Amino acid sequence: LVRSREATATPAELFEAARRGAATLKAEEHYSGYRYASHKSVAVVVQVGETPRVDAFMVSDQYLALVEAGLVVESDGEKCELRPPATPNELLPLVLDAGNPVTTFPAEWAVVPVESGAA
Repeated sequence: LVRSREATATPAELFEAARRGAATLKAEEHYSGYRYASHKSVAVVVQVGETPRVDAFMVSDQYLALVEAGLVVESDGEKCELRPPATPNELLPLVLDAGNPVTTFPAEWAVVPVESGAA
């Protein structure tokens, strides 16, 4: 990814990173059997007049689980979107913003920075 702004990833890029992460889920390597993703993404941030920087990140386990369960809709907008309930009786997990349930949220909520040297 090459970035000319502050955001590490757009919702569409984050969704794609989560799909790739879901393909790398591993359980056999963790002593508890916990499934974890090993996929990392890198964004090159280019600002006029500044030295480019590299931001390595992973998607959060929570976001990865939402994507894997089919609860996140691919979005070209500014925010990540949860799909609406398929039936009136379907209960979906809540995403809270300041204690209130929301159906859209900033992509940054699902980004976990990977410090240099840790990747």
